[in-house]
Amino acid sequence: MSLNLFLKPQAIALIGASREAQKIGYQILDNIIKSKFKGKIYPINLKGGKILGLKALVRLDDITFKNKAAVLVVVAIPAAFVLAEVTRAGKLGFKNLVIISAGFKESGLAGKAREDELIAVAKKYQLNILGPNCLGFINNLANLNLSFARSQPQTTGRVSGLAFLSQSGAIGSAVLDWFEEQKINFELFVSLGNKAVLSENDFLEALLTEQKVKAVFLYLEEINQGERLLNLISRLSKVKPVFVLKAGTTNLGSRAAESHTGSMAGSNQIIMTGLNRAGAIILASLEEFLDLLEFFRPLNWQAKRPADLIIVSNAGGPAVLSADEVERLHLNLAPLQPALVKHLKKVIPVLININNPLDLLGDADPKRYELALSAILSDPANTQVLVLLTAQTMTAPLKIAELIARLAKKYPRKNIFTSFIGGHAVKSANNYLAAQQVSIFSSPEAALQSWQKLFNYLKLRPELKIYRTAKISRAPKISPAPGLYDYFKSLALLKKYQIPIIKTLRYKPRLAFKLKFPLALKVVGPDFVHKSDQGAVILNLKNHAALERAYKSLRSRFKKVLINPLNYFVIQEMFKDRQEMILGFKRDASFGPILMIGQGGIYAEVFKDFKLTTADINLTQALALIDNLKVSQILRGARGQASFDIKNLAQALVNLARLARAHPEINELDINPLFVKHQGVLAIDVRIIT
Repeated sequence: MSLNLFLKPQAIALIGASREAQKIGYQILDNIIKSKFKGKIYPINLKGGKILGLKALVRLDDITFKNKAAVLVVVAIPAAFVLAEVTRAGKLGFKNLVIISAGFKESGLAGKAREDELIAVAKKYQLNILGPNCLGFINNLANLNLSFARSQPQTTGRVSGLAFLSQSGAIGSAVLDWFEEQKINFELFVSLGNKAVLSENDFLEALLTEQKVKAVFLYLEEINQGERLLNLISRLSKVKPVFVLKAGTTNLGSRAAESHTGSMAGSNQIIMTGLNRAGAIILASLEEFLDLLEFFRPLNWQAKRPADLIIVSNAGGPAVLSADEVERLHLNLAPLQPALVKHLKKVIPVLININNPLDLLGDADPKRYELALSAILSDPANTQVLVLLTAQTMTAPLKIAELIARLAKKYPRKNIFTSFIGGHAVKSANNYLAAQQVSIFSSPEAALQSWQKLFNYLKLRPELKIYRTAKISRAPKISPAPGLYDYFKSLALLKKYQIPIIKTLRYKPRLAFKLKFPLALKVVGPDFVHKSDQGAVILNLKNHAALERAYKSLRSRFKKVLINPLNYFVIQEMFKDRQEMILGFKRDASFGPILMIGQGGIYAEVFKDFKLTTADINLTQALALIDNLKVSQILRGARGQASFDIKNLAQALVNLARLARAHPEINELDINPLFVKHQGVLAIDVRIIT
């Protein structure tokens, strides 16, 4: 659905417009007027009259605007009356609504029922609805502040390129206040509210074609339609950064997983796996969120390219701390070119050690900063400069800030960011830098951590692949009932998807069979989900007598559950010269199947050497994923040993992804262990939970 007329309406109808300044209906109308919206405004109030100088209509029916689809209807009345007004709007031909009113699913069962009715009406009349329980939205591209936020958007006409979508009205309001305080402009702010109809996905889709928006920030508490979200973020990330701060990522209250994959892949890891795959820049805190916004003060940030960094300081301590942080974050400091070093020695003879970080010494005055920064910035190769300052006896913070602002304007395609460390002594300098749209940070560490996130994204962006849901025909359900799937049928399913399986026979005493000793004896079935932990596996049985003794021991131990014919014994051959791996997937309600590969065996959950990935993985990506495992050194042949068959291991993961997409009824699947041999792989044990 197009949101063009939603975000850029030709007229606005406000149901619940009020004459009382403390009411939301007044605040929204006041904000619409102050934002200099150019379209028609219809306040709607049962008493009619005039509100804020505008004629108030009594009912929505009184609106004479011909194109009802171009009118945005805003509802700011008690929840009990909302449904009737939304139904009226649908019948009259209005299509776009913002419901500010609270009292829906966030308020309990009665509110949830009310919201369900609202969704049904929206479907019936094909309505775009933002909210309910939201702050509204601000679109500076359309001169429209349709919110009851206290903070007003900047009206300087600047184009910052920022869009901010927030599921929390409180977080949204706080960030808007911070924008105003810091004089950072934005193009679009959307408070998502309960997401009854429109979600972040709908607005992300609209932003795909909005060229004036250069970066997107998301605050989310819940994610629905996760695969659509990954597709949209990956498409956006190809051309503009998408920052995501996700709340509610702990596993408290979650169901205990039945597989190794399920227990190792927690909900937070699944979300991070999906967002990473899509190319999102993941933020861990609101502090990180606000820090990264600093890079968007300068209007030309999108012109910058990733490059090595030069740090300039007037104190050794901050310079050393910065160098430590650079190494911790795996960043690179640019080598100072011989010509630059020679020039600096000439113009600043007091400097003895000219390195990066460049310490200008504690008595550095504005002139010394100017000589150093001008020399550095005049070289086209130097594009990333972090300027540090501590207030010392000879320091003039405000004059140095003025110098940096001049240089930022002189070199608009270079990224000059600052950390003036201190309090009162540097306050006016920091205020000046902020007003001049120069990025400021409270500490060198905060500056470097933010720089790493943004510029690592720019480095990786050319390699980013758009996330697409593969068009795989769904196979018939393997089981009509939920639970542990039969062992032999599970092995057969792996074989169907070209994952080689070990030869497995059902064991019966004194029955002749063609397997070579040593053998493994296992009890499998619905009562043996965790066979090893239950002691239902005996290995290295070297002859028939040992096998018979093992069988009698297990039969005696588990005789109560072996009454169930779905529990039975199997035997398998043992192998040497192999590396044990684990492959599996867990199906997430929002993101679909999330695959895992790692070091396997009974200690898989102890070592936790594993990686997660989405189900759109290909062979090249699978090989790269394996290469990032610690066990990959062994697989490649550590200490002169023969290498194992990594290519077939990667192919097994790709085949497992195909299986996962073809069988949505499977919730969890483990292959543990998967033996990787010098040539080929073999699935030794499998567990499928439907």
